[in-house]
Amino acid sequence: MRLALSVPLVLALAFAGTADAAGPDRDLRLDVVYSRYQGERQISSQAYSFFVTPGGEESSVRFGLQVPVMVRLDAGAPTVMFKDVGTHLSCKAEPPEAGAYRLAFSLEQGTVAEGGSAANPALRTFRSQASLRMAPGETRNYVTAADPQSGETLKIDVTLNARP
Repeated sequence: MRLALSVPLVLALAFAGTADAAGPDRDLRLDVVYSRYQGERQISSQAYSFFVTPGGEESSVRFGLQVPVMVRLDAGAPTVMFKDVGTHLSCKAEPPEAGAYRLAFSLEQGTVAEGGSAANPALRTFRSQASLRMAPGETRNYVTAADPQSGETLKIDVTLNARP
């Protein structure tokens, strides 16, 4: 069983207004495009969107599936446990200081890798957490990472804007 869920990510926000439209109580919009590359060729990309309120609760989006995995606990009979495979994004934003927001952003991407079996699949996980200070309209490369086993490159860019 193989799932093609490991895709590099680009985090971008689209808003037709100006940076002045953002305020401490105005929602921010996160549009995420997770893209994977083999050399210079883009293999795949996936877009995600969610909103976060500065000074409010953490916002998150999670989607994927659960994969059954056989485990043996304390030398007892085998038991089936379910592991999450897919994408989990979360972000918390602090009210702006000097025109910039502090974003606590995290990403987790889980995939089923080659080399396992139907009863005991091999699972791969990419996790990243960062604190970013960004002004509305600003774009930054969040992460560029190379997978040493597949040679694929993951790229994540972040653009921050006020919610339209």
